[in-house]
Order: sequence, then structure tokens, then C-alpha cells
Amino acid sequence: MNWRPFPAWAWSVEDCLKEYNVKLDKGLRKTMTSRVLRVEGTTYDPKDGGIVDWTCYNMDANLLVMAEICAICNDAGIFCDGRLFRATGLPTEAALKVLVEKMGVPDPKMRNKIRDLELAASYLIDRSTIKLACCEWWVKRSKRVATLEFDRVRKSSSIIVREATGKNRLLVKGAVESLLERSTHVQLADGSLVAMDEPCRQLLLSRQFEMSSKGLRCLGLSYKDELGEFSDYYSENHPAHKKLLDPACYSSIESDLVFVGVVGLRDPPRDEVHKAIEDCKGAGIRVMVITGDNNSTAEAICREIKLFLDGEDLRGKSFTGKEFMALSPSQQTEILSKPGGKIFSCRDKA
Repeated sequence: MNWRPFPAWAWSVEDCLKEYNVKLDKGLRKTMTSRVLRVEGTTYDPKDGGIVDWTCYNMDANLLVMAEICAICNDAGIFCDGRLFRATGLPTEAALKVLVEKMGVPDPKMRNKIRDLELAASYLIDRSTIKLACCEWWVKRSKRVATLEFDRVRKSSSIIVREATGKNRLLVKGAVESLLERSTHVQLADGSLVAMDEPCRQLLLSRQFEMSSKGLRCLGLSYKDELGEFSDYYSENHPAHKKLLDPACYSSIESDLVFVGVVGLRDPPRDEVHKAIEDCKGAGIRVMVITGDNNSTAEAICREIKLFLDGEDLRGKSFTGKEFMALSPSQQTEILSKPGGKIFSCRDKA
């Protein structure tokens, strides 16, 4: 049984950056504490819920970059079919755009204008087209000049944008562990950067593991300002354009990143999944879940749908694709022949 969760996204957004002591030049120590931003809502309707204890006025430098990445490094859209709000494009990206709408924008004049537009839209007869005004505000500030599509090797995607300042910036989103491997700094709330060493990296991975163990799908966000030969990239006529035609070059372009934070997305199973699992067990059908989720996320979801009991030892029952393919054919056959459910996930535990 190849089961995929129902794509109705709700968000538990965690800006799980920092709880780490860093030595400063003068021998002082700066403590960075983690913070969690909880977002309510279970649909693609931007007005369904909001961010707990949130106002647009507390968007610091770190949160501004997070909103920029979620809004611009994104090709999804949202429409209303008369009853339900639905996504066009990837559900994950649509969820990120709804998050941006709930965050608002830092410009007071634009906030007032957006509020007036939303009020006027509520009186329209045709409400099939949903105007994501906050996302559009970010898009207008930065012109996309290049796209580095997602691939399974680097587990990320990115875009190069020309900022309002006239400088190019790389915006990246992808698997947390993959971005952490290629990040050299962490951005703090005030916008300052701290070098990322191995203890810091492991701490961030542990935060991600806490999120994924709750069944949240985790997406890392990063950026890069020092783009080298791409610092003045503008079109296909640029000398560096040939590197954008070769996906093998993408990992090197997406290196020396600044890690911004993590977004955790809750994707609840359909109501009927629990009964389907019980029916399969009763009929002697073995359920195998094949998913692109992080291993710990997949295990948490499978416990939620009662494929496994809480506290059940999943050794020999849960594998990443890499782990399973490393086994001999006879070992693979033995595992697949044993009774009970199995999980095959895309990525390792953090």
C-alpha cells in the first residue's frame, strides 16, 4: 500500500534557530535562545487562523528573510472553487504562501492598502481568484533572474533574485540536513551572523528531530549574498549562464549558505485511513508505507495511523531507501517476508 498523506496543510511553524553559546572576540559570550512561532489554521484560506501572539510590528530581520524566501522561492498559487480553497502547484509551496499572508508585510502604508483590498474583495461575486497581496509585495521588490530546480541529490531548490538594492541574492529552501551541511553561518533575530560549527549544526539537527518526531514535515530556509560570478547575473547572455544549464553545478552554487530557520508543516492523515489500516490488518494484508518524508516524520505519522503501536520497536521495520538498498537481496527478501507493517522513507533521521 503506497500511502501519501492528504494535502490539507496546517502549520506548526518553528523558527528553531538558536540555543547556543558563541565566543565573541572580546571573550564575551552571546546566548542565542530558540523561539517557536505557532500558526493556526487547517486550510489554504489565508484568513483561517493566524500566528499566535503575532503582530506585523515584531517582524525582525530574521523573520523578514524567512517571509522573503517563502514568498519568492515559490511557484504555487491558491484559488477558491466556491466552497474550498485549493492549491495550484505543490501543496508545500502553497502552504508557505499562506504563511506569508498570515505574517503580513513590514510596510505600514502597504498594510493599510492590503487591508482595504481584502475588504473590497469580500464583496466580489467572483471570488475564484485569490489575491495573495503580501506575497505579491515581496515578489515586486525582487526580480527573479534564475531558477535552480530541485533534485534528489542536493534535496533543495533555489532562485537568484535582483533585490531592490540592485544586488543579487540566492534564496534556498530544502531538506534541513542538506542545507545545514552547506551552511557556514546562522542568522540571528537582529540580522547578525554567527559562524556555524559542528556543535551548533548538531543542535539545529536535534531541533529538527524534535519537530519531525511530532509528525511535522520540516523545510529548511537559507540565503546567500556573496554570489561570486553570479553577483551580477542578469540573463542567459551572462558568461556564468552555462553553469545554470548543468545541475551538477547547483550544489557548489548553493554552498556557504546562511541558515535562516525551519518551517514545520502538519499534514494530517485522512479520517478514513485508520479504518483502512485496521481492515488491512484484519484481512491479513501487510501495509508498506513508501514516502519521501524524513524517517522520523514517517515513523510519527505511521504511529498516528496505528500502523505501529506507541513505543513499538521499529528496528527491522523502518528503513530509508539508502539503508534498504545497502542490504543483500536475501536480507531484503527476509525483511519483506516478515509479517507486520514496514516504512520506506527517503531521508535519514536528523
